[in-house]
Amino acid sequence: MIKSQISKKISQFSKLHPFLNFKLFYTDNREDLIHKGIDLAFRAGTMDDSNLKSKRIGEINRKLVCSYDYWKEHKKPISPHDLTKWNWIKLDMLPNHRTLVNSAGEKCLLEF
Repeated sequence: MIKSQISKKISQFSKLHPFLNFKLFYTDNREDLIHKGIDLAFRAGTMDDSNLKSKRIGEINRKLVCSYDYWKEHKKPISPHDLTKWNWIKLDMLPNHRTLVNSAGEKCLLEF
């Protein structure tokens, strides 16, 4: 979803500025932007201590989901901490913990 939102904005910007050239690529890896000659990057997650300038442009609200088959095959969680025993799809650039927030605003930190 983030790709499509950013891509739409870049497409609109390029129509307003037809003489600018864009080269886009998406990756889950942290790249050395200066070494690769990259002028602008959009990153999700925390910003490591860096000499680069950064600005928060938004938040990504995520939902915890699993497939129906996975749900059927695994012991059902009784508490959020039970989820630490489940398999997670992780992005390498993000830390190995998540803060879950329920509808009442209560928070639970999970490390996996």
